[in-house]
Amino acid sequence: MKKGYVLSNVLLAITLLLTLLTACTTVPIITQPEEPSAQSTATPQPKKDPVDLTVEVFDRGTTGQTPPDNNYWTQWIQKNFGDSNNINVKFITCPRSDETNRLNVWMASSQAPDICFTYDRNLIYSYYENGGLADLTETIDTYGQNLKSFLGDVVLQKGQYIGKQFAIPAKRIHNAKFATYMRKDWLDKLGLPVPQTRDEFYNTLVAFKTKNPGNVANVVPFSVTRDIIWICNTFLESFRTDKTERTRFLVMDPFMQIAAPGMKDGFRFLNKMYNEGLLSMEFPLDVDGKMSDAEFMRGEVGATAGNFDFPLRSVPGLMTGLKQTVPDAELVVVDPFKDSDGVTTKQLYDPAGIRVIVPKTSKHVKEAIQYLDWMTNNDVLTFLQCGEEGWGYDLQDGLPIKKKVEGERVFNSPDNIDYTLIVNGIDLGDMQKNIKLNSLQFKGMEALYISSYNSSITSGYVDPGVSTPPTEAEGKYSNSLREKGYEVYAKCITCKPEEFDKVWEQQYQEFLKTGGQEVLDQRAAAWDEEH
Repeated sequence: MKKGYVLSNVLLAITLLLTLLTACTTVPIITQPEEPSAQSTATPQPKKDPVDLTVEVFDRGTTGQTPPDNNYWTQWIQKNFGDSNNINVKFITCPRSDETNRLNVWMASSQAPDICFTYDRNLIYSYYENGGLADLTETIDTYGQNLKSFLGDVVLQKGQYIGKQFAIPAKRIHNAKFATYMRKDWLDKLGLPVPQTRDEFYNTLVAFKTKNPGNVANVVPFSVTRDIIWICNTFLESFRTDKTERTRFLVMDPFMQIAAPGMKDGFRFLNKMYNEGLLSMEFPLDVDGKMSDAEFMRGEVGATAGNFDFPLRSVPGLMTGLKQTVPDAELVVVDPFKDSDGVTTKQLYDPAGIRVIVPKTSKHVKEAIQYLDWMTNNDVLTFLQCGEEGWGYDLQDGLPIKKKVEGERVFNSPDNIDYTLIVNGIDLGDMQKNIKLNSLQFKGMEALYISSYNSSITSGYVDPGVSTPPTEAEGKYSNSLREKGYEVYAKCITCKPEEFDKVWEQQYQEFLKTGGQEVLDQRAAAWDEEH
């Protein structure tokens, strides 16, 4: 080949290259590796348009909150999950106070976000029954292995119907429910020990009534409200004579407790206590607990019960109010309600918290599961729940001690739970650390919190039907049975002791006619068919 021919071709190639570069000055020059692979010489594929993944978020309307759909945290999620996965994460606000109605409208109009959630298991089942939920079984197997490992089989089963995954339940870190408190300073003044049995508890209440160690105008030995079936749950549990899972399933709601074997004796005992002046005398009128709260903060209450941490939480807090009235007041957790086997059995919350769903109309089921799976990363969860070490929390003894965060980084919900949909509560991987961390929010009462928590989970159980689809009768009669329950309990507790049997039988028959019998029959049939 002639040299001139080769040279002219080389010059022509150089000229063409310079022409291209001049015409396309915005194209970056990429240096190729010395030994290019076959892949590097292939024609580059154009980047696909990003997918829009819509995610529900509560608008709680709290003072000082940032826009729930566009803030520091949503932007962090976009940067750390969305950008790297070619996904635009768009948050759709939902008023917390009207969440059920809003979700129903979304679902009915096929406009629901790709990721929605609710605590209402009955609502979830109604969507499933009407064909409104995406089947997540194969998608979670393919794209959600970390999610499956994080939640575990027990929690995941709470979102399954006919063996398929239609909802993703969050892991509830704390499932403690009930505890009973007593005034320790009253016990000390009377030289009484902490009661260890139900009879000792009763005798202590009698001593509070007759000796009035608080020197108050109106002593209330045991404070209760209209929701006495809730407050006295552990007390009444000690009277149950049948604790099989089948029976627990039949009467698992508060308004169904009248049908629990042995419950009549429990209410007979409450009737005795009421007629001796040991209970709040106007409890049927205390529909919101404000009367009971006021009694407690005035220093008139000797014992109370309910949610395990209720005297400590809320603002300003019942214990805070009591201390303002009686600076030397102290509480102690008591656990005296032993059954015939000597066990102080207590009901626990469902290990599954909020239920996450993907509507059948969603075109981004894969991306939804990828998003939840990404959230299981410990670094992701720690940042979203606590912020960054230094400005969000200080690490002490392995615990992230949270700081008050204001401005653009403020949390619109406790521990950012509205952005961490796979978990209810901070999980440090060790339950005792979790409990200790939670106790730190109650300054000066940390030991009382820990004592209450540990008491509430001792001999605990979860109702076997908390995630079972509701029966037709439940949906039909639940509201009327709830109201009937308030009437039954009030009338049976406040009647004269000699009239108790007559009143109980009358109220029980009315309960059955109100729909109670249908609920019992349908639950029995559902349980027997399943087992």
